[in-house]
Amino acid sequence: MGIKIVDQTSSAARPPQRRQRYSDEFKHRIVVETFTTGESLARIARQHGINANQLSTWRRLYTKKLLAENTPHEPRLLPVTIHDEMPTGTREAVAPASAENCLTLILPKGQLTIHGRPDLEALRMVLQAMTA
Repeated sequence: MGIKIVDQTSSAARPPQRRQRYSDEFKHRIVVETFTTGESLARIARQHGINANQLSTWRRLYTKKLLAENTPHEPRLLPVTIHDEMPTGTREAVAPASAENCLTLILPKGQLTIHGRPDLEALRMVLQAMTA
């Protein structure tokens, strides 16, 4: 008569683990909670039964506007610096031929000059591309 030994750690002995899926609404709600309460990220993660590293990843996605509840169309303010005088050497490059109805922005990735009234959606996309 033979004795059969079953390894309790084998995958045949335990049910397969399913990956937990969380709704975008849940992720958004928990991430907002991390910014609005004074509690630590680890404590909030524990309260909701999730891993703190996962919550940290969701926060990164939220700040990069990649979490679904973040509306990509929400307005974003850009930093503005006002100078009394234009720096020397840039006056010619910035001054447009016709100063009426003209706006010139100097951004990290280049200079943008707008004549007339631009399409707001197109302007938003250009500003995002030039400031990202």
